[in-house]
Amino acid sequence: MALFPLEPQFACAIVASKEYACTSEILDIISILSTSSKLFLDITEQREAVAEARRKFRNPSGDHCTILNAVKAYREIAAAENKHGRREWCRKHFLNERTFLEARDIREQLVVTCGRVGMDATVSAKENEDAIVRSMGHGLAGNSAFLQADGTYKQTMGQTIIKVHPGSTLCDKKHPAIIYDELVCADVSW
Repeated sequence: MALFPLEPQFACAIVASKEYACTSEILDIISILSTSSKLFLDITEQREAVAEARRKFRNPSGDHCTILNAVKAYREIAAAENKHGRREWCRKHFLNERTFLEARDIREQLVVTCGRVGMDATVSAKENEDAIVRSMGHGLAGNSAFLQADGTYKQTMGQTIIKVHPGSTLCDKKHPAIIYDELVCADVSW
């Protein structure tokens, strides 16, 4: 794990991806999460258009699989379009192209590291979202919470009561347990 130039929980998810046979997808997700900027742009004046564009990528399994859907869609566009076409597609879908480009570079580094530790970075779960969620859960076990009777979630580590952020694909759902990669503290902990 120490060979991966990442937060320990992300390195752990990559190592777990070997067991769940979803290394390619986990590299895509973690590459995006490791960038210095957000993938999904929030433009207040165009809130409805942003929400509509984001729905195209939304995945009921959660934000990590939603990110994966956006990465796959961008990869298809990148193979078919020139630079202007890619930029226009990102603008139309309120996605930050710089995030995709930075993630591509991060992913390339991670693929090399996978090779050094004997992992095949091309192993794909295809449509097996359960494998992807399990691998991410393995890495983010310390960032998990369980649903409480009042509809909030209680952290497994720390026992803090948290709520799902309104921008999350899970904000209107009540899964028995969630994992998260970031905790935002405001008047309430998101």
